[in-house]
Amino acid sequence: MDARAASVDLVRQLIHVLCRDAPDDPDARQRLLSLALQIMGCNVSLALVEDESAVCDSMRATIRSAARPGASTRFDELHTKLVQTVKDSNKRARILLLLTMIGRDKQRSRPGTGVRGAWSGNEGNLGILHSALENNAGIHANGGVPPPRGNSRNSNRAKDDNRNRSNQALGMPRGRDPAVQRSTGVSEAKEPLLVRDILYICQGIDGTYIKFKRNLVSGCEEFSISKEAGVRPVTKKLILQLCELGWLFQRVQVFVQSRSVYEGGSVRQAFCYAVNKELRDYYRLMAVLETQSVQPLPTAFPSQKSSQTDGGEMLTTESTENRSSSNAPYLSLRRLAVWLAEPMRRMRILAFIIDQTEKQHGGELAGGIYARTQTGDPFAKEFVMRILRRVSVPLFKMIKRWVFEGELADTNGEFFIKEAKLKKAEDREVDMWREGYSINIAMLPAFVSPTLADKILRAGKSINFLREYCGDMEWVQEQAAAAQDSADESMTYGHMESLQQLVDEASSLVDQRLIEIMFKKFHFVVHCTAVKRFLLLGQGDFVQSLMDFIKPELDKDSVKVSEIQLAGHLRAAIHASSAKYDDDEVLDRLHARKSKGFGLQRGWDVFSLEYRVNQPLSTVFTPKNMSSYLRVFRLLWKLKHAEQTLNKVWHSLQCMDGSLNRLPIGGSGELARKLLRHAFMIRSKLSHFCTNFQYYIMFEVLEGAWRSFTLQATSATDLDKLLHAHECYLATIVTRCLLDEDTQTLRDTLEKMFETVEKMIGLVNRLDSEISTVMTKHRSQVMQQRRGMEENAWGGSQHGKNEEIDLDIVQYNSVKEVIDDLLRTYEFSIGQFTRDLPPQAHVDLRFLIFRLDFAELYMRKEQDGAEEEFDGEDTFRG
Repeated sequence: MDARAASVDLVRQLIHVLCRDAPDDPDARQRLLSLALQIMGCNVSLALVEDESAVCDSMRATIRSAARPGASTRFDELHTKLVQTVKDSNKRARILLLLTMIGRDKQRSRPGTGVRGAWSGNEGNLGILHSALENNAGIHANGGVPPPRGNSRNSNRAKDDNRNRSNQALGMPRGRDPAVQRSTGVSEAKEPLLVRDILYICQGIDGTYIKFKRNLVSGCEEFSISKEAGVRPVTKKLILQLCELGWLFQRVQVFVQSRSVYEGGSVRQAFCYAVNKELRDYYRLMAVLETQSVQPLPTAFPSQKSSQTDGGEMLTTESTENRSSSNAPYLSLRRLAVWLAEPMRRMRILAFIIDQTEKQHGGELAGGIYARTQTGDPFAKEFVMRILRRVSVPLFKMIKRWVFEGELADTNGEFFIKEAKLKKAEDREVDMWREGYSINIAMLPAFVSPTLADKILRAGKSINFLREYCGDMEWVQEQAAAAQDSADESMTYGHMESLQQLVDEASSLVDQRLIEIMFKKFHFVVHCTAVKRFLLLGQGDFVQSLMDFIKPELDKDSVKVSEIQLAGHLRAAIHASSAKYDDDEVLDRLHARKSKGFGLQRGWDVFSLEYRVNQPLSTVFTPKNMSSYLRVFRLLWKLKHAEQTLNKVWHSLQCMDGSLNRLPIGGSGELARKLLRHAFMIRSKLSHFCTNFQYYIMFEVLEGAWRSFTLQATSATDLDKLLHAHECYLATIVTRCLLDEDTQTLRDTLEKMFETVEKMIGLVNRLDSEISTVMTKHRSQVMQQRRGMEENAWGGSQHGKNEEIDLDIVQYNSVKEVIDDLLRTYEFSIGQFTRDLPPQAHVDLRFLIFRLDFAELYMRKEQDGAEEEFDGEDTFRG
């Protein structure tokens, strides 16, 4: 036996026990059973207090007023047992409340009455409960209990007492029928018509007494009630409150029937579908209410039923008043207000959402609806979430297709991921990874976090990247087909944790595949190493061979340099070094490049190396990144060229020194030797600077950054992290090589140093010319001495005297001035370089300054503004 059958059986036994003294009428008892089951199944309960402590206090007060000794103690003991038996406090409160009502009923009843007395015409708590439920739960039972047999006056008085008791239970004054109280201000004949009109208004149709029209004075739309209805102000207020549902319904209906709903995209269409579904439920409710409006009140006994007592006297079970009540319709204005309370709340929420999201579409519309769920009202939150689950279906389908197939099924711009309309430029490829797709913040609903949106964006981009640039179409299709089944249940609102997990798994799988393709199929590490060896001049034998082969071409003016010749010299340098053993795929990407020169630039200023890559490697080696590599190359190329120039200067000075050593020791060539020592000193200083600066870049900057980059690249789990590691590597090189925007002053100082090195060539050439003149004079003197020896007249001849041969004093001063100018420029540049170094510079750069000026000599001179004159022996140290 199930629970429902057991409950029915218990109720039937209870009726049999309570009514065992009543006439044996099976039909009457069956109607009592039906009434009891209706009361038990009613959803609207009495407004009874369910606070256990309050009921207990009330019962204790009643016991104290009765002045019964030991009753309070006995009550506490029984309450303790009840607490131990029944754990639910609400159930205990209801039990205590029932006992309280029974006790009060017994106190008010005369002897011989009680629960059984209700059948015999005496009052009881069943009458109170019956009347109260009739007014609160919509179950009318005025004729449910037959009047007593005999004196009709006693019967009417008992019925009046029963009604008064019902009114007191509902908080109404004595002597007034609840039916009359319920319909105050409306005649019984017109109330059904008003109920019918309200039902029409709720469906957008004008009624007989209630119409919807525009006020000509205020210009506003309003409901008007005809004077023929004859309603009082209080009832009119209730009617107008109910008519609000009709106004809200018209607002919602206009939205559903508008054409713009079907032109706003799939999300707005889903919203329209959700509203239509709510309206269908609303229409069903209206149909039920229309049916109820013509149904009479339910009764426990049939009308005009007579029974016979033991004395043979007949009993009429329904009076004239009861016959009029049983013929009244079930649906009254107050019952209608109860029925329409919940639909009113729903329609008000729908109308508000429609107004707030009128100009929204796509993800923005879903976000606007989601904002209404952030409320403390459980009913409103649950209702809006039901709407949102239906509205977000197209949005989650877009997410599913993007995450697993990399396709944007978004023709109306509703998705929070948008595709950029890129035009392929003639000089570069389109960077699909960085510029192809982005997040449209306006279409990002609040229930999708920015972190989740980034993962969704990267998952789709990775699939597109694999398909378009990596040629891995088969793997993409296999993974998409495998993930479709598991994604169906998670791709709905309300399963955000499952969606997060699904996106994480899909993104991780695609990222792992993409990294594997980049490293194994496209040899990412090999190309990074090639860029470091060739563009960053990391392979010494190749760099030296290239400078030797290409020097004659670069010594020309920039306009005379030929790219064809440069390419030939580059290939010759490759074959002359260990680079010839590299893969052809790497060597074929290396090209010689000539920039557009201007003015009197030489070939050294316009030459550069270029490493050409295509997709997918061009996503890492973008034109911007290659431009940064080019800047570093040019700095290193200038240092290499300066080093080569200084080596050539040293070789020339050594040759001149050897020539001066042929002069006789004494007064000959002293001025030339002084100039030569000054030239050696300047060359040594410039070489010291170039060597230390080149060492700083090659070892402390490039090697340190390369070590960090390789660690980050090998541990990267997705392409974004790989790109970030490469960009950090480049940024570190550019910043620490003084090539960023904040170190423009330092770069100007470096340019002055390179110009000083170039000027050394002119100084050496001029010094070589002057010393050549001295040596020519010396050779003439030697030739004269030899001719005198041949004439045997060298001992007493004038040709036998050794004349002092040296530079002309004017030429000496001129050359000395050039040397002093170069030395001042160098010291000023070193001092300025030290001064302009930012305080937050990297520690390696500070060690460079220490090596260049360990005694802070140049810094002090630059600060004091002192300029030392270099003449004689005192200017040369070592």
